Amino acid sequence: AKDVRGLLRAPQGMGLIENDASGQESRLMAIRSGDPTMLKIFRDDLNFHSMTGAGIIGMDYDEFMSNYHEQTDSGGYYVEQRQLGKLTNLSCNYRIGGKALSQKAFTQYDTYMTEETGRFLVNTFQRQYPGVPEYWKSTVKEARTLGYTECYGGRRYKISEWGSDSWISESSAINFPIQGAGAAMKEVAIAVLFAKYPEVHFCLDLHDATFNFCNIDHVEELDREITNTLNTIDYEPFWGFKPSIPLSYESASGTTFKDVK
Repeated sequence: AKDVRGLLRAPQGMGLIENDASGQESRLMAIRSGDPTMLKIFRDDLNFHSMTGAGIIGMDYDEFMSNYHEQTDSGGYYVEQRQLGKLTNLSCNYRIGGKALSQKAFTQYDTYMTEETGRFLVNTFQRQYPGVPEYWKSTVKEARTLGYTECYGGRRYKISEWGSDSWISESSAINFPIQGAGAAMKEVAIAVLFAKYPEVHFCLDLHDATFNFCNIDHVEELDREITNTLNTIDYEPFWGFKPSIPLSYESASGTTFKDVK
């Protein structure tokens, strides 16, 4: 795959800039759910996956991070626990059972765990971030009442089936406000960059990232400027409120898609 990405080049004389929303769905879940621990993590620029990893083994966050930094280059127990925290965070945002988590760990992350371990991780996540399961309940109740669920920016998704497959409808009610807001974030980013940087040319968007071309002589300078612009977007004109935590971006630049991966 790296070799293929290396063949995908910017046009001659142009550079490529990727801007990737950092922890997008977790940050949006923190805002939407109002969970105080998640909000503190992103407001204070703490490590979300390490916080969950520390919770899994019952350790103080600062102590966990001290041990983790000692093992970052060589690997070890705390690096593994952070990875387990990452798996837990990415899996549990939208509801999952212990059995499904154990299966997902094996099929998507090459990690074997028992169903009992899966249940333990699910329970740890819900205990550590109780605002998230409360969001699940409230948004499902609202969707049942209104007949739709809604994301920031006003996009709505109609939900009318609440019969035998209500789990699917409930999952849609939970997922759409977060993932729809992620899509809205990307649309806002594209619009803001188009208006401010006429010398930058939109290439494509993929998941939570946007890719742009610009003159190769100015790629590094524009990379810094664009990232700063995206990190300081005023969302109030688009969403009607100011997010309570930063919705930050990371960037990379080069001449091929391999360079920015």
